[in-house]
Amino acid sequence: MNKRNILFLCDLSRSYCVKLEEYFRRRVDLPFRIQSFTDEEAFINISEEESKQAAALVISRTAFSKMGIGKFDRVLLLEERNSDGTYPNFPEMEDVVIKRTDRYQSMDKICDALLEFCMENPDTLVMEEKTSHLMGRIGFYSPIKRSGQSTLAREMASYFGEKENVLYLSLEPFSGIDKSKEDEDMLDLLYYYRTDKGRFPFKVQNIVKKADGYDYVPPANSFISIRGVNAKEWNELIEAIRKTGLYQKILIDIAETTDGFLTLLESCDNIFTTILPDEICTRKLSDYEIALRISGYDDLLEKTLRCQMPYDFIYQDKSTKRNYIENLLLYKPLD
Repeated sequence: MNKRNILFLCDLSRSYCVKLEEYFRRRVDLPFRIQSFTDEEAFINISEEESKQAAALVISRTAFSKMGIGKFDRVLLLEERNSDGTYPNFPEMEDVVIKRTDRYQSMDKICDALLEFCMENPDTLVMEEKTSHLMGRIGFYSPIKRSGQSTLAREMASYFGEKENVLYLSLEPFSGIDKSKEDEDMLDLLYYYRTDKGRFPFKVQNIVKKADGYDYVPPANSFISIRGVNAKEWNELIEAIRKTGLYQKILIDIAETTDGFLTLLESCDNIFTTILPDEICTRKLSDYEIALRISGYDDLLEKTLRCQMPYDFIYQDKSTKRNYIENLLLYKPLD
């Protein structure tokens, strides 16, 4: 079986080809090289051997109308819809797999369409694990509800995301993250980890969404559906994400409804626990810390930073939140 390790891009506009190639390289950690074509003669002269190594030919409708598809058998066609919203007719081609997506949409969606197309074929998008890659795990947990835990986690993800690739995972039962029912989510990521480890790195890239400078996996639509996932499975999933080499940091927003949540916290390098400045919160924190000691989890206390949160933290501007985070990190630098 030929190794499908080349991505071919073809458009009559050189600037569009360059932008698409740059975006693919920036957005996706691809295991194959990219070749771009805007010239008909160069495109026609692509050898049959090279075309059989193609993970896909990504070609615009206008380029296709002028050049055809050459010797390629896997084509992602960037379409321009008719005035009635339908796609133009496409001739039937034997032994050629065609997928269509709009040319005039975000490159993010074009990239998603490419990944989905490639993953439909078993001989593409297989990648070796990057076992030497280090990835910091930062956990967020507080026994005090509505203390700003998730807000701090997301703001810190945004802060680190300015310089590094960061992934945010919410294991909260009700995350408050806006998501579509059509989105693949945490359950899908678990499924692909269990069933298709070779292409798992690219499924991660296909499932994650972009937020304020960081990536996140959409939470499961019902937290009940992930209640059976234990700490060992969560840790294996996070370790698989580390081995993709995609991220330098993963921030995990944890709730006690997560099975084995203390074991999961124990796997984190640093833990941030949000508290509020009142007597009841102080007592709750004390109860939590006593429970940790009784249960033999004293080591969690050693790597936990207690973060006294302003009541209005969620409403503060970006600059004020950044200053708060920088002060936290000055007090306790990350391991």
